[in-house]
Amino acid sequence: MKRLKSFFNKLKNYWLPWALLGSFLVFFAFLALGEFKVWFGLKREVAREDAEIEKREERILELGEEIERLSSPDQLEKEARIKLNLKKEGEEVFQVVGLESISTLENFTEVFDVPPKNEAAIWLNLKSWFKYFLSNEKTSS
Repeated sequence: MKRLKSFFNKLKNYWLPWALLGSFLVFFAFLALGEFKVWFGLKREVAREDAEIEKREERILELGEEIERLSSPDQLEKEARIKLNLKKEGEEVFQVVGLESISTLENFTEVFDVPPKNEAAIWLNLKSWFKYFLSNEKTSS
């Protein structure tokens, strides 16, 4: 018992160094915690940037494939015809106008008065196409 009392008495004599040591430990722990927070934030940012780089690399590959596809003369001619409305000399071009309103199969049935079996049946029904074109001619005259 005397030993324990003497130990606490000695400890009371050295309270200042222990208090300084404890305050330094708390201070450095606080600094370390701030640095870890910054480090984890940077790590998250690097992961986001890596994901962005990966997306852009995929896009670059897609664009490279598109360039290869469009580099053939036939494909260039096709794109020029579609996007620039170009045609070959002596060629006649027909443009179908008014099909923007027909967007679903229900609209097809209203225009053609044909019950749809499937989408291919609607397109292949020549009688309905003929009826459609004749009805447009009468209204436009």
